[in-house]
Amino acid sequence: MDTTIETMTLEEYKAKQKEYKRKYYLKNKEKIQAKNKAYYKKNNEVIKEWRVKNKQKRDENNVIYRELHKQKIALKSKEPYYCDCGSISTYSSKYAHFKSKKHIDFIKKKKN
Repeated sequence: MDTTIETMTLEEYKAKQKEYKRKYYLKNKEKIQAKNKAYYKKNNEVIKEWRVKNKQKRDENNVIYRELHKQKIALKSKEPYYCDCGSISTYSSKYAHFKSKKHIDFIKKKKN
């Protein structure tokens, strides 16, 4: 059953739009990535200047976000992370795992 916009709820509309955008991205992935790469290459200096100029504001926004989403962040950090090398760790210890001997050996074997 195909519903029109007038009969959809807001949640249904958002879900439909999200699915459409996901399919569009998957279909045009290379084109989008090339366009983004060209944009960043062309505007590299402007982007760097903006980051320096707005560093304090971005830091303040990060603090506010972390405070508002404290529980969500804590839950995510405790979720298990399944690595390709066979190890299971948590998201909070993910980067420590990447430095482990087991993971480094796996990556070396994978490259060969």
